[in-house]
Amino acid sequence: MKKLYTTFILILYACFCLCQSLPPDEVDIGDTWYDVQTTRSMQNRVFCFEDNTIGATWNCGFMDYNYVGIGYNYYNGEAWDAFAQQTITSGPAKNPSYTKFMENGEVVVSEGANVLYFNYRLTKGEGDWEEVIISGPPGYSKLYSPQIVTTGLYNEVIHLLTLKKESGLQLPYQDNIGKILYSRSLDGGMTWDILHHEFDFNNDYFGFSELSIVWAEPVGSTLAFVAGDYLTDIILMKSIDDGDNWQKTIIWEHPYPFLELNVSVQDSIWSNTGAQSVVMDMESNVHLAFALCNIISNTQFDTVKFDKFADGIAYWREDMAPFYSSTESLHPDSLSLTGNLIGWTPYTGIEPFWWGCAWYCIPWYYSLGIATMPTLNVTDQGKVILVYATIVDGYNTGNIYSRHLLSRASLDGGNSWDEIYDLSSDLLHIFDECVFPIFAQNMDNYWNIIYQYDIEPGLSGDPYSIYNYNKIAHMHIWDGTLHPEFYASDSTINEGDSVIFNATNSAEIYYWVFEGGDPASFSGENPPPVVYFEEGIFDVELHCQKFYYSGSEIKEDFITVLPATKIKETDHLEMISIYPNPTKGKISLISNESKNYVLKIFDLYGNVILEKSNNLATEKQVIDLTGISDGIYILEISAEKSIYYYKKLVKKQ
Repeated sequence: MKKLYTTFILILYACFCLCQSLPPDEVDIGDTWYDVQTTRSMQNRVFCFEDNTIGATWNCGFMDYNYVGIGYNYYNGEAWDAFAQQTITSGPAKNPSYTKFMENGEVVVSEGANVLYFNYRLTKGEGDWEEVIISGPPGYSKLYSPQIVTTGLYNEVIHLLTLKKESGLQLPYQDNIGKILYSRSLDGGMTWDILHHEFDFNNDYFGFSELSIVWAEPVGSTLAFVAGDYLTDIILMKSIDDGDNWQKTIIWEHPYPFLELNVSVQDSIWSNTGAQSVVMDMESNVHLAFALCNIISNTQFDTVKFDKFADGIAYWREDMAPFYSSTESLHPDSLSLTGNLIGWTPYTGIEPFWWGCAWYCIPWYYSLGIATMPTLNVTDQGKVILVYATIVDGYNTGNIYSRHLLSRASLDGGNSWDEIYDLSSDLLHIFDECVFPIFAQNMDNYWNIIYQYDIEPGLSGDPYSIYNYNKIAHMHIWDGTLHPEFYASDSTINEGDSVIFNATNSAEIYYWVFEGGDPASFSGENPPPVVYFEEGIFDVELHCQKFYYSGSEIKEDFITVLPATKIKETDHLEMISIYPNPTKGKISLISNESKNYVLKIFDLYGNVILEKSNNLATEKQVIDLTGISDGIYILEISAEKSIYYYKKLVKKQ
């Protein structure tokens, strides 16, 4: 049967553009006076368990900016607990990494002054936290930037990445650098069969900036992490045997690693900021997103300068070739040509934007760049979803632009990408600074993201920003594949009869196509009665969309329209006949007994078009409708107070 696909595509596209501002469901889960959640990448700080409970952690300034501990909250499937009032650690701590632990537990590893805190509970969301102190190897001042994931049948195998800071190692152009260590416990942390193992690739680098390493959530016994920042290569380390052996892949080789002192660099370099996110799909293929920056070395003063207006989020997948080792291979223009540029700062033309504005209009973050702080997720169906933070024109306080959370999705595993959505454009956050997003892994039909927001752009350390109270929020977004379903009041009718259709699923956009019907199409959940004027067999289609995802239900040969007959009698008025239907201007009424009656004719909007009173006898009575316009009408007969007759009537000239 003939389909109205062109009309559907045009209307759905218009609706798609309009629905970009639809707000997600949100709730505040915590607060903090300390507003630095990371200096590079966000650790895994939120986890969605199989029973739909969620645990979340963050850097929390409980009393002021200076006292920092680990904030925690738990969602029991129905509601979040009260805001945390104290740190879960025995002392000041920051930079927590959180995941599942043992059969039904949870674990947080965080960075203390000179040690790591290992806090766990065997029943998530309940009881006191147990704590174990993890110290670094002899001769090293501290461990920091912890990252933890677990594998095994009962999540008993612990995999821990840390940075170690060697005594006296400090370079003027790379903050707080260290070598990457790997530790593994096969028995839930009771013993460690691998402890503080230093990867061989460390010898190729002076070190990596803090929080520039990030795990992917394991798939079975396959592990993967990415490390790199603006002065190093971008490297992927992957193990398919639960950490026994590792394979290194250089995703991008830095053309001037570390910008060695006294080495002149004539060109600026497009590089990775160190703000990155990595995930694996069901086939264990790695997907990476990282923020871009533009740097140049000042050899006279041994410093590195950054272009504050550099902008872009890059994408790489494991089956892609590595990026070329050049100063321009990560330029946004180059990445756009290859399809590897997936995020940027959109310009809508609402007002004069940041191009050419003063540098202090853009709040500074350790995660460099305008578009930054990417977080990735991938569904079991292979859909890849990106969320990142960037400024948006039209949203500023004075001359300072606020950052919003934007999102983009690929429905084909990263080959092509949909439109950009502003997740923070509703009135709740229209002038808030929304930053530091991080996905909960193991998403099913919902996104679960935590992030930080407040009313003042920038960090407390920025002289152009104001020290302020911040909230930690949980964002909940439906993301399942739509399976539209609908039913009809009748599937076999006569010419001139109507059918009522109802959708049974929940969506944001509904678009119906009624072949042979009037109306022929309808946008909305509940269409009006659909009238069929011609006999035949017709299809019905329902197309739905919710956020990024759409689905269709097409029922072929669903409605059968038979030739018109006289209007059938009801059980109450079985001796009355009304004909013809359809009519060419007159209808006839006849009965085999005398009855007083009132006849009314309504249009489809309920307006009375005609009203007559008479005695219904065995003789035929003719009612003239020639003064009524062509259309569909409802005929009602009341007889002897207790009998009512309703029937749709078609009038044709």
